[in-house]
Amino acid sequence: MTRRNSSLIGAAAIAVGVVVAWYWLGAQKTPPGQPQLTMLNAGRLAGLADQFNAASDKTRILVLLSPT
Repeated sequence: MTRRNSSLIGAAAIAVGVVVAWYWLGAQKTPPGQPQLTMLNAGRLAGLADQFNAASDKTRILVLLSPT
């Protein structure tokens, strides 16, 4: 393995480590006044629909993220 390849692998490992640390340490905090982030599942779907419909006079954005 050349020195350049070793450097690239090391930089990639550091970058992945930074992203993982950011996700675990800081990604789950919300700004003041904003509801906490929650995981959406079948039991919470009715509550989401109620909150979405209650804010009909405001701009609403629904974002769904999937790991695949």
